[in-house]
Amino acid sequence: MTGWIEPVTLAGEHVVLEPVERRHEAGLARAAADGALWQLWYTSVPPPEHVGEYVRAALAAGVPYLGICLGGQMLVRALDHQVYSAGVREIGFNALHPTLEAAEDHLMSVFSDGDVVFHWHEDTFDLPEDATLLATGDLVRTQAFRYGEAAWGTQFHLEVDRAEIDLWLKTAGDEGVRAWGSTREELEAQTDRFIDGHEDRARELFRRFWGVVRGGG
Repeated sequence: MTGWIEPVTLAGEHVVLEPVERRHEAGLARAAADGALWQLWYTSVPPPEHVGEYVRAALAAGVPYLGICLGGQMLVRALDHQVYSAGVREIGFNALHPTLEAAEDHLMSVFSDGDVVFHWHEDTFDLPEDATLLATGDLVRTQAFRYGEAAWGTQFHLEVDRAEIDLWLKTAGDEGVRAWGSTREELEAQTDRFIDGHEDRARELFRRFWGVVRGGG
């Protein structure tokens, strides 16, 4: 098999699993509106007070971990470090600067200096002890790191595609985006310019992570 995994639809007697499309937007919004996912009988999401324990258990068991933005911050907290205000709101596509160590990293070697990634955050953290810094940014320094051999954290959103960004902009509204120091039109223009390369690199990174999960590297 070459390239990324082909989209598939899995149909059972009561459930259909299919790739997310724009027509799912309303349903996803309703699902996310609950907020307390750990209280729903059909999820295995830990409550907030147990997230650190959940992550530490995964690390101890050698379970591959890829924490994106808040997920990266959860990894930092699980390693007994604080997450704090960055003093700046980072939003939109910004340049990433991989470190020398990133060139040898199984995941982050997909990035070259100056590649842009999508941000929407206002917090940061210091690099945990025994962690390897893999990328820095111009506004917020710590952008990606690895802990051990199979745990990664990023401050940027490598998981978003055009549909996801459109949903976030719609959810935030024009006033919400302006409160972050940008405009909907500016972010849409950035998306038009950068999203194709952003999605290509993300697909390759996720393909590599899937190889780690499968145990094949």
